[in-house]
Amino acid sequence: MPMNAVNDKRPHTNHRRGWLLFAAPAAVPLAMLAWIARSIGIGPLLRQFGHVDWNWAGITLALLVLQYAIMVARWDLVLRKAFGLHIGLLRLSLVFGLGEILGSFLPSFVGLDAIRTLALARNAPVATVARSVLVDRVFGLAALLFLIAVTLPSLEGVPAAMQVLPLLAAVS
Repeated sequence: MPMNAVNDKRPHTNHRRGWLLFAAPAAVPLAMLAWIARSIGIGPLLRQFGHVDWNWAGITLALLVLQYAIMVARWDLVLRKAFGLHIGLLRLSLVFGLGEILGSFLPSFVGLDAIRTLALARNAPVATVARSVLVDRVFGLAALLFLIAVTLPSLEGVPAAMQVLPLLAAVS
């Protein structure tokens, strides 16, 4: 018998059923996207790629990859320092990517968080992983509020920004 099977006190969970419960809602939006693509044709969409500035597209892609790398590193830091879990950056990257893709089809960011939690249920207790996701969310919110506070002074001369400045100040 494997050593971790003796020490593992967690009840056996059916991961396939859990994934099905979260993946099933994705089927409806995917079917709708397929129907729309079939209705309008793929040709007009592909022609639009001829108008793309590939330099800006490359910069955008690089920034997106950097953003995800920072988010995965932040989650890894939370897991290691706050909860003592060493999952590994590759596994976290795959889980995070899966959560981002499937989370797009689920309500709010709750679907993303549930997918991240379920995907790591084999590596740690679900409650611990859920707490790590919550702490990661709090750190993300703190970083966003910090960025808003730092950029507020640069918006003073912009007339449209002056209308939302009090709201941004209150949020940050």
